Amino acid sequence: MKKQDIISFFELYFSDIRKQSSWDFSGPQIYTSDREVTCVALSLDTDLNTIRQAINEGCELLITHHPLFFSSSKGINYNNFNDNKLIEAIKGGLNILSYHTNIDMANNGTNEYIISFLESKIIKDNEVDSSNIVKEAIKDSYKRLILPSIERE
Repeated sequence: MKKQDIISFFELYFSDIRKQSSWDFSGPQIYTSDREVTCVALSLDTDLNTIRQAINEGCELLITHHPLFFSSSKGINYNNFNDNKLIEAIKGGLNILSYHTNIDMANNGTNEYIISFLESKIIKDNEVDSSNIVKEAIKDSYKRLILPSIERE
């Protein structure tokens, strides 16, 4: 499968990249080649162990929730922890694709899942001392995070 087909699938059927927060950097993180993708690794974070494991398993693509980059780079230094991850991935021919806040705010995304979990596990048990606080936090999260995302569609 081509990497671009995987990217198109995620962005068309799973989560619209335009929903990401303005400070976020979702989408392709590292693009090393156009070779066919035969093995994909999935991870929450782009840490060095995950990168090495994906390369050792023969994966050409690592898809993560948290992106490799959160700020602009002013150069690459092997002694810098984040830059070292970048160098390892490039040396290993590993492409990295991340979807962060656009997945958080997607319909049936991370935020809706967490709210649904809290409603089903905590709020229904009114004996929990914090149930009113959790109810207010859920209402606030829905109003500030999820509703604006729905209204943009």
